[in-house]
Amino acid sequence: MNERKSSEIFEENLLKRERQRKQLTKREIERMRAELPKYSLNEIRQYKLPYYEALLLQLHESGHLGTEAYIQSIFDVQNKLREEAGYQSNIWQQPILKFSEKELRKLSDALVKSEDEHNIGNYRKETEILLSTGIEFSFYMQDWLWLGKLLLQKAIDNAKTNQTTGKHEALVRFVFSKLLIEKVKEFENAEEHLIIARKLSAGKSWNVKQFFPDYTDSNTLFMNANYLLHLVYMKLARQWARTDQAKAIEFAILAKRRANEACFHDGETEALLLKGQCELNLSHLKSAISTFNKAYYIQAKLKSNKGMCEARVELSKAYLMSGNTTLALQHLQHLKEVAEKHNLKFYLAQAYRYLGEFYLNNGEPSKATPLLLDALNIFYETGAIVQADQVKKLEALSAGLELMPQYIQLIKKTDRNRKDWFENLMKLVKWKDLREPFWDRKEDSDIEVQRKSIAELRFEEMSINFKAHTATQATSVELGSETNFLYRPKANEEADVRQSTMLCPDPAELETGNTNYNM
Repeated sequence: MNERKSSEIFEENLLKRERQRKQLTKREIERMRAELPKYSLNEIRQYKLPYYEALLLQLHESGHLGTEAYIQSIFDVQNKLREEAGYQSNIWQQPILKFSEKELRKLSDALVKSEDEHNIGNYRKETEILLSTGIEFSFYMQDWLWLGKLLLQKAIDNAKTNQTTGKHEALVRFVFSKLLIEKVKEFENAEEHLIIARKLSAGKSWNVKQFFPDYTDSNTLFMNANYLLHLVYMKLARQWARTDQAKAIEFAILAKRRANEACFHDGETEALLLKGQCELNLSHLKSAISTFNKAYYIQAKLKSNKGMCEARVELSKAYLMSGNTTLALQHLQHLKEVAEKHNLKFYLAQAYRYLGEFYLNNGEPSKATPLLLDALNIFYETGAIVQADQVKKLEALSAGLELMPQYIQLIKKTDRNRKDWFENLMKLVKWKDLREPFWDRKEDSDIEVQRKSIAELRFEEMSINFKAHTATQATSVELGSETNFLYRPKANEEADVRQSTMLCPDPAELETGNTNYNM
C-alpha cells in the first residue's frame, strides 16, 4: 500500500516538473523572440533581394514613381557608357551604381526629398537639393563624376522650367560650367552656360558661398561667371594662336573684358600679353607695343614686380623687332635692376635671350653669344630646363657663326700649293670626326676676352643710353621711378586701363541694378 502511494506521489511530482519545464521553455522562447530585431517588409526584401531591386520596389510602393524612373534611367546610362568605352577603359573600372549600396542610398534619399519638395510646389528647394547632391558627387566623391554631371543637368532643366527669378538657374549653370572646365576640360561647352549665368546675375549680389564655402561674399556669382569665361576665352585664344592669329586676338580681347568684370587683374594682364604676342606674329608692331604697355600699366598699379618684369620682357622683344634698340636696351636695364633686387632671375634670362636672338638675326654673333650664354646659365640656375635647351641650341649656333670666318680661312689653307696644306686638312678631319678645335688656343682665348669685353660694355652702353633718354623725359608723367620711357596711353586707352585697375564694386551696390554689362 505504501509503495503504491509513493509511486503516485513520484508520478505527480514528475508531471509537475514537466509542466514547469514547459512553462520555463515557453517564457524563454518569448524572451528570445522579444530580443530579436523586428524587420519590415522592405528590410526583408533588402536581405533577400539585391539592394537596388528592393529599393526600386520600395520607391514604387511609396509612390515616388519619378525617383524610381530616374534611378532606373541612371542604371541604363551607366550601362551604355560602359559598353561604349569598353572593358579596358577607366569607365569600365569604375564602381557600378547598382551594386554600390552607400552611394545608391545617398542618391535615392536626395531624389526622394527633391520629389517631395516638387509635389508641394517648393521648386527652389527641389533645385537646391539636386544642386548640392550633384556638387557632392562631382567634386567630393571619387569615380562618380558622371553621376554628378547627370544630376546637375537635371537641376538645370528643373530651374529652367520652374524658376522665375533666374537665381537658381544661374547658380546651377555656373556650377555645371565649373565642372566642365575643372574636371571634364570641355571649355567650349561651358561657354554657353556661363554666358547665360552671367546675363542672369548681372547687377545682382548673388554668391555661391552656400555651396562652396571657400568662396567669399565679395565674389559675386557674376564675378565668378566672368572669371570662368576668362579661362574659357584664354583657352580658345591659345588654341587659335597656333593657326589663326587674328582669331586668337578676338578671343584674347574677350578674355581681357571678362577678367576686368571679374576684378581679376592678373587675368587682364595675361590676356593682354597673349594679344600682344599675336600682334607681333602678325607684324603689327605698334599695336603690340601699345598692348604690352597696357599690361605693364596694370601691373605697375598692382605693384607686382614679377608682372612688370614679364611685361618688360615682351616690350623689349617688341622694340627690338621694330628696330628701336634704344628703348629695348632701356627696358633691359630696368629689368636687370628689378630682377637682381627682387631675385627674379628668370626674367633677366629672358631679356638676354631675346636680345641675343636679335643680334644673331642681324649677323652679329660676337654680340649674341655672350648674351645667350648668360641666359643659358641663368636658365639652368633657375631650373627652367625647357628654355635652357632652346637657348643652348641658339648659343651653339651663334658660337659656330663666330668661328665661321676662321673655318673658311682654314678651308682655303688646304690648297695643295701651300706647304702646310696637309696639316690644315688634318685639322678639318679632326674637327669633323673628333671635334678637336681647329683654331689656336690663343685665338680661343682672344674670343673669350672679346666676349667678356662685350659683356662688360653691354650695360655701360645701356646705362648711358638710358640716362640720356630719361634726361629728355623729365617733364613726362611718372608711374614710378622706372617708367619714364613707357608708352603713354591716349585718353580713351588710359580710361580703359584705369577701369581695369579700379576697386571692385561692393556686392550691396549691385542691388541697385544700374550697372550695364555688355558682351
